[in-house]
Amino acid sequence: MANKSIPDRLKDYMIYKNGTTDLVGVADIQLPSFSFATEEVKGAGVFGSFESSVGSFGSQKITLNWHSITDRMFDFLELGAHRLDCRGALQEHDRSS
Repeated sequence: MANKSIPDRLKDYMIYKNGTTDLVGVADIQLPSFSFATEEVKGAGVFGSFESSVGSFGSQKITLNWHSITDRMFDFLELGAHRLDCRGALQEHDRSS
């Protein structure tokens, strides 16, 4: 039997920290855009200058818009790296209705 629902969007991510099963909160996520880090090249034999890729990505920022939080939110005040596990809820469109 054919699937009658169409995946529409991911929303309301459940956020976990450092691989634990303790829920930190529920949030929407705005992912960064990827852009290559470049440097300007100019010199003899080059008319003007041009941007050349250095083989890595530039700095990136992610935005979390929190809907609900828990006491574990204060763990983010610690200095250092934080690994986040984000598990999203898939919103579907039912074609039969």
